[in-house]
Amino acid sequence: MSDDWSQGRQAAPATGDEDLDAVLAELEGLDDEPLDRHIEVGEAVHRALQGRLGDLGGA
Repeated sequence: MSDDWSQGRQAAPATGDEDLDAVLAELEGLDDEPLDRHIEVGEAVHRALQGRLGDLGGA
C-alpha cells in the first residue's frame, strides 16, 4: 500500500492540554498499524475531544 498521501504531513501542534496532546500523539505513526488500532486510537481521540468540549459548556 502506498502512503504517498502522507508525504509532507506535519505533526499536530501542541494544544497545551497534556491529556489531549498525549492522545493526539498516538495518531502519529499509525500508518503501519492494523486498522483495528486506527479505530481504537481514533475513538480515544474522539472521546478526549468530546470531554474537552463538554468542559467548555460549564465555563
